[in-house]
Amino acid sequence: MIITQSIQSYILQGDGVSTSATINLGYAPTSISFVQAFQAAFSGGDVSSNVLSVTLLGSVATVNFVAPFSYPVTILLNESPSPLPL
Repeated sequence: MIITQSIQSYILQGDGVSTSATINLGYAPTSISFVQAFQAAFSGGDVSSNVLSVTLLGSVATVNFVAPFSYPVTILLNESPSPLPL
């Protein structure tokens, strides 16, 4: 079996002011797509509605939010090709 995509998780800490954050993926996938966002602390509630968009430029993903937040959020991204060894 060849894995061509995988879902990776990243934790972002909100600062209460910013409406975007960058994630260095460590490699340059050809595409990414947003899967889900949820609070990393507290209740773990779904906060996907606060994610406006996710864009990719080389090995950096930029996550744009509808509104700033001040708690840690786990972002799930579907990355292709997978960073996992084949």
